[in-house]
Amino acid sequence: MKCKACGMEVIDITAHVFQCKITKARVEARLAVERAKARAARRKLKDVILPRLMADKSRFPITFRLEKPDRARHALVTVDIARLDRAWRLTDSYITQQGGIDDRFVRLAAWIGDRPGKPIPAPKVYLKDERSLPSFDDGRRRFALSRDLGYRTIKLAVPRKQVGQFRRAFGPNVSKPRAKPKRATGVGAGGSEVPPVSATH
Repeated sequence: MKCKACGMEVIDITAHVFQCKITKARVEARLAVERAKARAARRKLKDVILPRLMADKSRFPITFRLEKPDRARHALVTVDIARLDRAWRLTDSYITQQGGIDDRFVRLAAWIGDRPGKPIPAPKVYLKDERSLPSFDDGRRRFALSRDLGYRTIKLAVPRKQVGQFRRAFGPNVSKPRAKPKRATGVGAGGSEVPPVSATH
């Protein structure tokens, strides 16, 4: 059998592919192109998309909704983004500032920027293992984008049986020891805005 890359006649083409210098060079070239695209996507997010959203967020806040199939087992809970982010940072699924190397983060930012104020599904999060670290079933990029835009709070879809745990661990008023439990924000199945902060925050 002949290798299509180098033209050499070989007995075992599968084994040869891993040794063929031309094939390796082509693979490296493709990887280099992909890395260049990732770098360009990060630059676009940092220099174009995020500044535009930062400028408009006070007029067009991000709005989350609870999807109908999730309403039986989940509830919307308001959490402090900074507190949840500190716990999420300890997990393997953490997304760094401005999306790391994930171009899907860039596409999400662009999509939201083109549809300001349009309700989108709330991130679905649950607490796992004995450390009660947050784990995202869906929507970790939506959470990361809200964090990077400077929002202080966000509404998450959490299992109904964990609502109390989320409020105690990550609620906006968790650091106020004199706050009465009855003052914790109650939420229903409808959407709700993420409170914006000034661009200077």
